[in-house]
Amino acid sequence: MRKWMKKWQGVIIWAVAIAFVAGMIWWSVSINLRNTQNNVKYTLEQSLAYITKDGTALNDSTYWLMPWEVNDYYSNLLSSYQIISLDPLFEEPRLKALIADVFLQQKVVLYYAEKNDIKPSKKEINQEVNNVIQTIKNDQNQLNRIERTYGSLSNYEKNYLEPQIRVQLTIKKVQEKVGVVTEDEIKKYFEENKEDLQKQYDRVDIEAVSFDSSSTAQGFIAKASEVGFDEAASSMNVTVQPFSNATRGIFPDEIDTALFSATPGSIVGPFFFLDQWYVFRVKTSSVLTDFNAFENSDAYSDVKTKLEQEKFQKWLEEFMKEENLSYAFNDQVLEYWWKYFKNEEDLYGKLANLLFQGENLVTETSDELKSLFVLLSDSKIQELTKQIAELTQYRTALENSQEPDEDLIKKYGKLSIEEVDARKEELEKKKAELENKKRAVVDYLYENYPSSTYVLEYAYRLHPNDINIKYNYYANLYNQIKPYLSTGTYDPNQIFGVLLGLYTVANATDASTSIRLDSYYMLYDMSLALNDPTSAKYYLDEMKKIDPNFMDYESAYNQVESILEAMKASEESTPSTSTGE
Repeated sequence: MRKWMKKWQGVIIWAVAIAFVAGMIWWSVSINLRNTQNNVKYTLEQSLAYITKDGTALNDSTYWLMPWEVNDYYSNLLSSYQIISLDPLFEEPRLKALIADVFLQQKVVLYYAEKNDIKPSKKEINQEVNNVIQTIKNDQNQLNRIERTYGSLSNYEKNYLEPQIRVQLTIKKVQEKVGVVTEDEIKKYFEENKEDLQKQYDRVDIEAVSFDSSSTAQGFIAKASEVGFDEAASSMNVTVQPFSNATRGIFPDEIDTALFSATPGSIVGPFFFLDQWYVFRVKTSSVLTDFNAFENSDAYSDVKTKLEQEKFQKWLEEFMKEENLSYAFNDQVLEYWWKYFKNEEDLYGKLANLLFQGENLVTETSDELKSLFVLLSDSKIQELTKQIAELTQYRTALENSQEPDEDLIKKYGKLSIEEVDARKEELEKKKAELENKKRAVVDYLYENYPSSTYVLEYAYRLHPNDINIKYNYYANLYNQIKPYLSTGTYDPNQIFGVLLGLYTVANATDASTSIRLDSYYMLYDMSLALNDPTSAKYYLDEMKKIDPNFMDYESAYNQVESILEAMKASEESTPSTSTGE
């Protein structure tokens, strides 16, 4: 459920990463730049992070990452996606770490530009500034906002926009210099990755008809060749099933090959698939048959961007190594989440030392570090679980007088049963210790952040029989999915999971009366949204049994009866139809 509800999170994070690194996201006029005086001086201690050379901080504040740089961009990013807020423990620090990483990269780029005297011309700056100013003048709302914020358009242009454009164009010039990808490099990538690119980008729009026998399917093909696909389907009384934007891998290889090699308008088949004989008509086709087709597709720009990113990242790493540049952090939360983003080794151990004194949780540490510890614990526990399973497999082979799997021997060495048992016992003990620490952190977070979707999910996994946690978990999911119920944009299986979870809470003998009533009400509300008045009436009956004064039952029953009557009238007015093949 969390994966479904938070799908956009990954979209945002990786869209920012790709766009920033490719040099395509710049500070735009829609962003409310911090209104500060040009003569204000900042100290290194005020920064979140900064660039060091030979271990010493660079004196120029250009190379310091200030809090408002991250916070302003973060706020405007959420606004552009029409998102009110992210989870403060698991989502916000991760996204801010990504934003900080990109800003730090850009500061290294500016250092390179200064060192190599790379800068835009006055003409280039003026041209870009004039373009932006003209855009603002054409939008009265934007013009009014800028005048309110900066006093006048000329002040905004001179003191805010022009310096901003200068930085943007400087970074762009550097990236164009160090990240240029040639046509030969793109062609080589296409040739080496053609099959993977086809799986990712090839598309066909098709229509299908199905039959119980091969002979009937062959008869359809013969008829379609005479009168056309649609006419043949109509005359044989078969339903045409459309498949729009179909990708490779949906059908078996034989069907895939036929569909993606056919020209638009072709009829292919019959193929035996899912106990039916299928005939397809290919309506449109977009296939990366050769480099020319690839060059004229969306895949080309995607690959070009990917290669530019890789080249830029490689250059950045080499330049920082040559100049002995690195990042230093003043903000501990940002530092640890940035290291998590960079997959730094032994981050779990360092965090454990911060969060625990012996077996006791140090509650004074930042809660964003506690949430990170939970994520790292997950990875550690999963790895230990895998190792324990492998050693169990190793032991089973020895018990049966068989040679253990070659990969297991390579990983663990030659072991006796006793040695396997000792190793397993050690890992199980370590796993139990990790689980205990994770539980302590999750329990603390649940106590302080009971409405966090992530915290609720972790708490429910650890305490599935705690009725209060279970209620809060499903109530939270109910609140998240409620806006989507009336539009039909939901996964039925996930909706069923929420309904079942709330129903078990409503019927739990250890649940308080208020929890049971609330659970039944949510079930009633969901049933109405799903146009299921029969279930809604049942939940009303159950609520009334528990507390006759809980709500205005008369109005609720009237609403349910009205829906039932409307459904009945609709059924009676709909003529019965029969279909055949």
